[in-house]
Amino acid sequence: METNCVECFYNELSLYQGISLFHFDIKVIDQFGFQFEKAQKFPKIIEAEDFFYKRINNELHSYIVEYIFSRDLYYRKNKFKNFDLAWCSDDATWIKFGQENGIYTISNTFVCWRYSETNVSSLLNEKPIILRKLDSALQYVKWVEAAFNFNKISKLRKVKWILASINNCNSFSLGFRIRVYHKVYKEMNMNYNLKNILWMLLSLLKGFVFKLLNI
Repeated sequence: METNCVECFYNELSLYQGISLFHFDIKVIDQFGFQFEKAQKFPKIIEAEDFFYKRINNELHSYIVEYIFSRDLYYRKNKFKNFDLAWCSDDATWIKFGQENGIYTISNTFVCWRYSETNVSSLLNEKPIILRKLDSALQYVKWVEAAFNFNKISKLRKVKWILASINNCNSFSLGFRIRVYHKVYKEMNMNYNLKNILWMLLSLLKGFVFKLLNI
């Protein structure tokens, strides 16, 4: 983290007394410590529903190292939400913690998040891991639907996000992809209307072509 992170946090804490969940904007670094991606900046205050909406639409980067929360909030909200591989556990936790007063971003400083071959995010072609990540994403979205009245996002948009991990991997056969798509559609109670069928067919075709071309 940058040298002024602690100072900036205490400045914000004095300005926003009673707030229990704070966030730093992020710089993404590689295994050697070099910055290779600038994450999207958060608004000063973001409500839990808007956080979910922007994450599902890939408009925000969010991890875990850049958050600060009170011990009281942690225990009142029953600690971290647990999913397999801790995949989506962070997003679920920030939604749960942010329900009261939103998420407040600390200005004028950054925290670094390291992307390397040793973290789960970088495992894009290992079939067992990808399937576990996909199942966690599915359980996360179903948990949000059951626990909160978030209605900004269409069910198809949620399904697209859930299936992103398998769509970004060319190791799966077309037949296997079809079975996974059907499982997700079924668990998300998706109607097989024209729009949903067309998206599924186009997505499967894209994955099949990429596999043939080894892209």
